[in-house]
Amino acid sequence: RLKAILKTYYPQALVWAGKLTKPMAWEFLLKWPRLEALKRVPMNRLLQFYHAHHVRRGRLLDKAPDEIRQAIPLVTDRAIVDASALMVQTLCKQLQGLQPFIDEHDRQIEALYAAHPDNHIFRTLPGAGPVLGPRVLVAWGTDRKRFNDASDVQRLSGIAPVVERSGKYTWVHWRWAAPTFVRQSFHGFALHSLAKSLWARAHYILQRDRGKTHHEAVRSLAFKWIRILFRCWQTRTPSDEDRYIQSLRRRGSPLVPLIDQWLAAREAV
Repeated sequence: RLKAILKTYYPQALVWAGKLTKPMAWEFLLKWPRLEALKRVPMNRLLQFYHAHHVRRGRLLDKAPDEIRQAIPLVTDRAIVDASALMVQTLCKQLQGLQPFIDEHDRQIEALYAAHPDNHIFRTLPGAGPVLGPRVLVAWGTDRKRFNDASDVQRLSGIAPVVERSGKYTWVHWRWAAPTFVRQSFHGFALHSLAKSLWARAHYILQRDRGKTHHEAVRSLAFKWIRILFRCWQTRTPSDEDRYIQSLRRRGSPLVPLIDQWLAAREAV
């Protein structure tokens, strides 16, 4: 709702306020709910605001001051601007009121994740971290009889595409009937694993070289990760990057030359 309202009268704030899910954005909009109010603010005061919220470098500091000076209002109708500004302030106050409870949810998730018997499997996943680790763990659950094989999870999560055939016609498309949160969890984990896993990065690059789009390549990687995670989950053992790379070598995987190139470069440094 906050984003939708800003688009109708003050779209520049979508950039200058930062992420609308963060306290900095709410405080920004409570201070300056209208473009005209922001344009009257001395730039050193705006920079002090960013610094107070730990923004020390980046686009906001480099470009926001000049953009604000040159900005033109989207609308000038006082009825629209005043009503919209009041609604923006109302929503920001509501979000500020919710934040302590969101923080409490996060604390409970952190404690439950740390005490979970499968924590040792998911906390060591490359790129999972304190957010995606619990999300991926919950997607699997604790009932080892729930899934017969990895393909059950690939289909349930929506990572596996749907293939329809009729005569000589074949149509491969996005799986619509899938839980969005679970799909996003696997997709997000696969994306973050690119920075931590050599084989994952090699798989992504190979898919891109084959003409896949960014998201298609990430879903392909998530498809692969689900197969690995199913085995780890069933055997209650963490994934092992080195062991998996050795398995790729034995199978003559096309990922190996790229992995070896990176390993050689790392050793040279």
